[in-house]
Amino acid sequence: MASKVEDKTVFFSPNEIDFIESVNGVSQLNVSGEQFTSSQTMSELEQQLTTLGFFRCHRSYLVNLQQIAELISYSRNSYTLILKNKSKLPLSRGKLTDLKALINF
Repeated sequence: MASKVEDKTVFFSPNEIDFIESVNGVSQLNVSGEQFTSSQTMSELEQQLTTLGFFRCHRSYLVNLQQIAELISYSRNSYTLILKNKSKLPLSRGKLTDLKALINF
């Protein structure tokens, strides 16, 4: 993965990325608490990263499965993923079954 920062390009190994968030149509790579802009769409990133351990937990989020620490149920239909770095990501209720199958839960 790469991100253009001012006059340089910064490269990341997929395992360094905690999660990716779409903010106003722009993909933001979240790496160790810092955000880096990607020129790729969420769909493009999802296609590339699914085989590398990433999961589309919400329409605006791709999460690195290795970074998930907890799954919290706030109500019958509301779930949140807590990452190792304490970030909180929403989990769409339609994605819960897919996640459970992926992690053999």
